[in-house]
Amino acid sequence: MHDRALARGIRIETLIPLLSQTCADPRQLLFGMDDDTRRDLAYARDSLARFPSERLWVESLGQMMDGTVTPPADFRGGGNGMATLPGMIDGIVGGHRFENCVLFSPVFAQRF
Repeated sequence: MHDRALARGIRIETLIPLLSQTCADPRQLLFGMDDDTRRDLAYARDSLARFPSERLWVESLGQMMDGTVTPPADFRGGGNGMATLPGMIDGIVGGHRFENCVLFSPVFAQRF
């Protein structure tokens, strides 16, 4: 992300693997993003994002990693009262980190 030899677009795209890293780290899943991840997001938002849409994308990605964004209703059981396992875990630890990470998992992507 900090390598100026790479194009800006490629550098900002390195946030995608950062999402995978955050979702694979049990500590971040349970307690939220660590300081390094927050610094990387702030750097991308403040230094790499040139347009409002890019800033919004970076901020949204950060909110997904931090669990402050609620997943779509159809993922959460469609309002029919059925809770998902990630939703139950999130109910215990707070936020929506587990649900958001499941949305980006290859297993979930193949299901839909």
